[in-house]
Amino acid sequence: MPSEEPRKPARMMCLRFGTIAVDLGFIRPQDLIEALEMQVTEDLAGNPHRSIGTILLARDLLSSEQVDAVLKVLFTRRPAERDAAR
Repeated sequence: MPSEEPRKPARMMCLRFGTIAVDLGFIRPQDLIEALEMQVTEDLAGNPHRSIGTILLARDLLSSEQVDAVLKVLFTRRPAERDAAR
């Protein structure tokens, strides 16, 4: 059985990216909810999976600089904070 370890960073990014974007004031909670609904709808339709950041960028709700800022926060958190976020 494959290890779950390689999936943890991607899983964490999917779960936390939008929350960080809201916390930073880049998007509204409703924007995140709509992006999540779009992501699930696309996945269920068999379309290629898109990250929340990609969806928000495509909808002009985030700039590429804001995506970078969210990723910086996401990947510079201390390991204990990342573990608590799961």
